[in-house]
Amino acid sequence: MRQINHNSRIVVMLVTLIASINLIQCSNPTGPSASSNLLQDPSFESNGQATLNGWVVNDTSIVHFANDAPPDGGKWSVAVNVIWIGPNMFEVPYQKVKLVSGTKIYTFSFWAKSSTVIKGMGSILALKADSIVSYKYVRVEDSTWTNYTIADTISSDQADSLFVTISGGATELAGGKTYFDLCSLTAQ
Repeated sequence: MRQINHNSRIVVMLVTLIASINLIQCSNPTGPSASSNLLQDPSFESNGQATLNGWVVNDTSIVHFANDAPPDGGKWSVAVNVIWIGPNMFEVPYQKVKLVSGTKIYTFSFWAKSSTVIKGMGSILALKADSIVSYKYVRVEDSTWTNYTIADTISSDQADSLFVTISGGATELAGGKTYFDLCSLTAQ
């Protein structure tokens, strides 16, 4: 299990909390090519077996594999449970990607569907010296497999990083799940 420093983790937790409460959404039905994907294990499977390789999951009780996938998604997807608002609500699956120097357009796309009232989401969070320089997310609004995309222009140094997160949502009301598959992060 990879570890990030305490300040970075607090920043990710606070941004996740703010976005989980906020109801702003944006979606785009087209995604980037998988040929330049910066993420590991974008389809949550390897050789027909479900995996979380490359994804940091601190609370494994909220993540399950589903034998349900979008078109061309293979056999498996990951289902992230809606979690109750409380101390564990910051435990969302994520990947940390080192950024290269310069200005690039980072695009995060994924296929998802939701079975909950409080929608899950995908997000990208850029950090520079443990300070947030950019945060974008998209809520999963559909109950059928749909492609979602987030794009952000980020100017960075080699020491900067980008966090990609997937969340089932957070609530005090009812349970549910958000399913994710075919995740892609590209830089142009």
